[in-house]
Amino acid sequence: MGHEKAIAYFKGLAKAGTGVSYCGNTNRGDMVSVGERSMTFVYAQVIERMKQPAAPVDWIPLEPVK
Repeated sequence: MGHEKAIAYFKGLAKAGTGVSYCGNTNRGDMVSVGERSMTFVYAQVIERMKQPAAPVDWIPLEPVK
């Protein structure tokens, strides 16, 4: 993605009010699982744990993560 594209992307997220600044991976994941937020940044294992009891969430890796 590169530094400049990443900065522009995160500035766009900040303007959209995505809730990136909320503390705690589990807290942010919980907000997504109950519909308070449409997306967030958390560790994949947080989402995988939430999927076990059938929470309607999934995760997508960001490049260059594979």
